[in-house]
Parts: sequence; C-alpha cells; structure tokens
Amino acid sequence: MPRLRLAHFFVFFALITALSCPASAETAKSPAPKPLSIEWIMRGPELYGTEPTDVRWSLDSKQIYFRWKEPGEPRRESLHWYVVDKTASKDAKPRRLSDKEAENVPPVFDGEDPTTYHLGGGMPYFFFERDGDIFRSEPTVRRNVRITNTPAVRESDPHFAGNGSDVVYRVDDNLFRLSGTAGVDFRQLTDIRTGPAPKNESRKTEGTANIAETIERELFDSVRARTEERERERVRQSAREAQRGRTPFYLAETESVRDLVVSPDTKTVLALLDIPAKGATPSGVTPQYVNEDGFVSAPKARPNVGWEKSGTDRCVLLQVSDGKAIPVTVPPALKDRALRFLSAKFSSASGRLAVSARAEDGHDRWLFFVDLGTGVATVADTLHDPAWVNGPGWNAFGWTEDGNHLYCVSEESGWGRVILIGVTGTRQTLTPDRSEAYDISVRAISESETGYGNFATDKPTPVGTLYFTSSEGDLGQRHFYRRSLNGNENINLTRSLPGWNEATLSPDGKSLAVVHSYTNKPPELFVMDARPDAAPRQITVSPSPEFRAHPWRDVPVVKIAARDGTPVYARLFTSTKKTQATGAAVVFVHGAGYLQNVDKAWTEYPREYMFHHFLAERGYTVLDVDYRGSAGYGRDFRTGIYKHMGGKDLSDVTDSVRWLIKNQKVDPKRVGIYGGSYGGFLTLMALFTEPKTYRAGAALRPVTDWTKYNQGYTSRILGLPQDDEAAYRRSSPIFFAEGLTGSLLMCHGMRDDNVFFQDTVRLTERLIELGKTDHFETAIYPVESHSFTEPASWTDEYKRIFALFERTIGGRE
Repeated sequence: MPRLRLAHFFVFFALITALSCPASAETAKSPAPKPLSIEWIMRGPELYGTEPTDVRWSLDSKQIYFRWKEPGEPRRESLHWYVVDKTASKDAKPRRLSDKEAENVPPVFDGEDPTTYHLGGGMPYFFFERDGDIFRSEPTVRRNVRITNTPAVRESDPHFAGNGSDVVYRVDDNLFRLSGTAGVDFRQLTDIRTGPAPKNESRKTEGTANIAETIERELFDSVRARTEERERERVRQSAREAQRGRTPFYLAETESVRDLVVSPDTKTVLALLDIPAKGATPSGVTPQYVNEDGFVSAPKARPNVGWEKSGTDRCVLLQVSDGKAIPVTVPPALKDRALRFLSAKFSSASGRLAVSARAEDGHDRWLFFVDLGTGVATVADTLHDPAWVNGPGWNAFGWTEDGNHLYCVSEESGWGRVILIGVTGTRQTLTPDRSEAYDISVRAISESETGYGNFATDKPTPVGTLYFTSSEGDLGQRHFYRRSLNGNENINLTRSLPGWNEATLSPDGKSLAVVHSYTNKPPELFVMDARPDAAPRQITVSPSPEFRAHPWRDVPVVKIAARDGTPVYARLFTSTKKTQATGAAVVFVHGAGYLQNVDKAWTEYPREYMFHHFLAERGYTVLDVDYRGSAGYGRDFRTGIYKHMGGKDLSDVTDSVRWLIKNQKVDPKRVGIYGGSYGGFLTLMALFTEPKTYRAGAALRPVTDWTKYNQGYTSRILGLPQDDEAAYRRSSPIFFAEGLTGSLLMCHGMRDDNVFFQDTVRLTERLIELGKTDHFETAIYPVESHSFTEPASWTDEYKRIFALFERTIGGRE
C-alpha cells in the first residue's frame, strides 16, 4: 500500500482524532459513566443504538435515504426512513420521513443493471410494486403514477426493458411488457402454462386402455360427441395460438418457475425451472408453550440433514416471437453430474448470457456462456474444492460494460480474489493474495468523470470501473476500492476511515455513503467524496448518551500460533487497572462457524463485548478467538473443519488457552469457556473432550448432535449421515458426554427453529442417564427463539453464566 505524503498524514491524523473524540456539546450532555451491571448491558440496542441500514442514494446523487432508529426510541418500535442532503451543514440532522414520503424512497441504485431506473431526459424515475400493482415514481416531483390496477392479479418485479421506456413485470409464471411511460401498449412476452399439454384426441391409439376408449366411442353417441367436441376445441385453440404466432410452453408435472430473466432486447427469456423430489420430506416442529390463546402450538420446521430430498432443475430459453423453447445443455463432461443452476445475467451491451451452477455435492461451481440460438453452454470458469465451495462471493459474477468480459470471485489461489474472464478465454486476476474481496460491481464511470482525477489510470474506459470492498493490507479491516479495468491500481477510497466500511456509491460516482464502525464504536452513517483521503462527515449518532459516556476499550488483537503453525487471531481483554487479575480466564467462542469476529469492526456480539468488559473489571482475562472455520482468513482456514467439527477448531481454542497460561499469568486450573450456537457446540466439545483444560462452560443454544441440524449447512462439511456416520459421531458432543467432569450450564430457547430445543433436551437426558447430576444444569427460555429478543431473558441467561464462573473459577463466594 503506498505511503501517505506528509500533508496527507496530518489530515489523516486530524481525522482520526476527530472521529475518536465526541463533540464537546455531546460530552457536556453525556452522564458520568456508571459501573457496569448485567441488567444494564442486556438492554442491548437501547444502549448501543440501531445500525443505519438500507442505505441508498437519490437518482440525482443529492440525497441519502436510510432506515434507522434514533436514540431513545421504544425497543419494539420499527425502523423509520430518514433522508439527509449530501451537502447539508455539519450540524444538520437527518429528517424522518412521513409514511407518505416513504412511499417515494428510490430503489437501490444498481449502476451495473440499468433496468431498475431511468436517468435520462432530466426526469429520473423508476417503477415499483405495491400491493400487487405497478407504480411509476418520479422522486424529483414527489409523485407516484399508478400503471396497473388489477385487484384479482398480482404483478411483481417491475424493471425497464432495453429501450429504457418500457417496463417488464411478472404475473404468476409469465412476463408482460408495457410500452410507453403510461402503459399504452400491453404485450405478453411468455406463455408458460401448467402441464400437461393438451392431448390430440384423433391420435392413433394403442394398448388395452386405448382399445377400450375406441370401443366406448364406437358404442355410445354421447361419448363420441364429447370426444369430437374436445378435438374441435383443441383445433380452434391451436388456430388461435397459430394466429398469435407463439407456441405455449407447458411445465412438466409438479414443475415450477423459479425465475424469469429477459434479454435486453426482450426477444429471449431464460426460465429457471425447479422440479421437486418425489415423496414427502419429514419435517420437524417447534412447540410453543406460551401463546396468546393459552394453547400449545407446534409450527412445522425444517427437516434434519439426510432427510431432505433433493429435487432437480433445468434452464430453458424461450423465444418471445414464436414461443420456441430451447433447452440449455451443459458440456458432455458434466452430463452425468448432479448440478443446480443458480442465477443468470444478460449483458446490457452485448446481449450475451452467463449462467452459474453448483454441483449437488458442493465440490464445484461453474460459470457458463450460453449460446442464445442453440442453448449450448460452454464453461467460462470452474471453481473446484475438495472440501466444499464457499468463501466470499463464491457465486458473485457480472458483465463488464463492453459485454466482452465476466468478473467473478474465485478461491482458486486460496483467497477470494476478483477474476476477469474474457469471452475469448483471457483471464486476469485483479486483487492480491492474502486478502478477500466482497460486494463487487462494475460501473460505466471513468476516473475523469468522477471529477477527482490525477490518477495513473485516469482515462475513459469502455470496459468500466470496478468497485469492491476488500481486506487488502489488513485482514481485520474492510475498505472500499476503485480500479479502472484498463489500469492496474486498486485505489482505497475509505482509508480516512480506519476500521470497517460498507460503502454505497452515488449514481454519479462522485460520493460515498459509508456505514462505518470500529472496535469500540458502533456503526454510523458517514458521507464523503469518492476519492482517497476525503474528509468524512458523520450523519447519525446512534448510541444512547449513557453508552457514549462509558470508556469502551479498543481491545487489542493478538496473533497466536496454533500447534500446526497456523496463525490464529484473538481479542484480548485484560483486567482493568482498578483491579488485580485473579488468574481466572474465560474464552468466548463465536457462533455461526463461518464468521469473522476478531477484527476492527463493531462486533457482531455487542452484549458479549460489554459483558467481557464487565468480567475484566472483576479481574478476569477474556479471550475472543477466531478459530479454524472462521471467515476472513482464506480457503485453507475456512475448510479446516472438513469432516471433523470439533477437531482443528477446538484445538485452536485450546492452543489459545495455552498461550494465555504462558503469556498472561492465567491459572491453568481456572479456565472457563462459553458461546452460543456453533460456539455452544464447541463449548460442549471442550468440556467433554478436554476436561483437564476447561473447568466450567456455558453452552447456549448448542448443537449437540449434527444429525439433528439442517442439510444445507451440515452436508457441505460432513456429507450425509447415511454416507459418513463416522464423521457425525466424531463431530457430535452427545457421543462424548461421559467425559464431563467440570461444570456445565446449558441455556436454550424453546422456540428455536434453527438449532432445535430438542438438542438440549436429548443431551440433558443423556447426562441424567450417565449420572452427571452434580456437573450440569439446564435453563430454558419459553418465549425465545435462536436469537433472544427479550432483555429479561438476556439478563437471566448472563446472570447464570456469571454465577457459574464465579462459583467455579472466579475464586469468589
């Protein structure tokens, strides 16, 4: 990364200082910080605020819209729409929109897809659907014009056709087109019907059944008359359809339309069709014991892994002119592979079509170029993984502005990097190793058009300009980058905001709306010019005054060498100066598995972050570990848990404990562990298989048996239980429960439709039968699902966790 010039350094230093220190007016209003309590911490968003979301620009690039809640709003209040002018003064506050004004909020601007908006003619407008009807919105004059009024029919997914004035939308399984700004000319683009196709009654009949039909028509006038009338109607219908010039396309039995994608010239429609598996799939239930009517209800829930039957799908090209159907065919080498088509994109410039697909076994992802005349698909890119294909943006792809190149994200080097693929077979890597790219798009903007020139790549480009978010230079940060596809330099546009940035580029390419956070600063909305070292202006203040008054720590990140030499990153909370370290340590294990929690962003676990301050104030050392399987560290780190969850992920955590003992004077007999979901699973594996390392642990909503979890997540990592029982046995805590010698607390919401409450119930019974009465306790939460919502539940849960640690490792009565 290039060094900052001296003048830039002073600007940079001043910006960091300004962003790190609240304004003097705010400081004066903020109450003095109070000692932390669990009740106070578990108020959640009432303290640390609500993140601005759904950020978007007005089509003229002058205003920013977003959804938000101001500090002090009731906990159960919904988010509201707000707007702020890009050029408003530093002290200007965002304005809350009325419900009527919120109806005119523009769509998210997709500079890559011109079918969602119209900017020409001095009057920007867009189409949207409300209550099943299509409207045209003209935001500059704050007017909505109704285009359709069809109470009996529901229209959806409106977007512009290639000429920029017609709108195409979907009704049930078909696409329709309205020409003219007020819908003057109406036309149906597809004629997709539920099958089977009508039979020809005059066909030659064979077999016993058809002989019987022939005899019936011969003997009975009434039967013969009905048969002949049906045949006459079929002929009349065929004549009418021939007059229209379009042949209907009939779906096969049980087949359904997943998606319809129209070409820019509206001459071709790609239909993605799903064919479900035959037979019913057994599903679970989530009993609910506290309800308004006083009765127990049992809503249906997902099936378990191994029980979900996989269907198939197919792609068909439909010619709008005559209804001709052309099946999309994959290369012969893939003919016997079970694969699923995922998504399709036409180039607005060249009209070319690209389709993505993934193997049912999860080992491959393909990008295909599809010939519109023959339906023949040729491989543009293959991503193979002997474990499973995933990683950042593994299915992200799109066209460059000239329509001659595809971009995609590939882990072929071991890191999620942006690749540019030409239709002639050329291939170029655009982002470096040891970084991962996210949220990629290509805009028809040259560097000179932004008004911020003087770059090495400052020249118009027919290919476009690439915009993306990347961890380049620091795996714990996210910055927004620009790169001319005719150049070779990735330019960091948000480096004046160190930390974590989610940027939204304005339609004119000159400004950024950035949701920015840092380790000890919750997400806020900023606006800035789209150029390096631009000064950001803060728009929102989300946390409460009492939260802002507390000295939340910029917790340091430490690098720990795992036993196989792999670097493992962790956040280290040491005891505060006012207390002496007790020698006790608590390890927090994040959930989800594939998630990055050790970074320079505001945490995904804000209550736990505050709870760790609470523990540190009482002499505990706390370590928050990104173990093997976490996101953000490349392919090998991501797939380190393949075929064995509770293997390298757990050894990473245990190696981190050994580091604590060696470097932080932690007492090896006073180590606790806790976490939720996947973190709850690892807590159980730690207590059951490493009892000499962990004296106590709290497993929250834990997976106790992977055969009871869902198919999409589990089968990618372990396969199916009927195919690899051993992988499930070595990965499921319930098979190691006899190893419990320490103290275990299990907490679970009874309405959990992700990790079923059944997981904790089954392990509880197993522990009872093993005679572990003195080693475990279970707390249930009748109104909570996987993510708790009630402060009372959060408070009860964390009081129990704290009491467990105080009783077992804290050295306090």
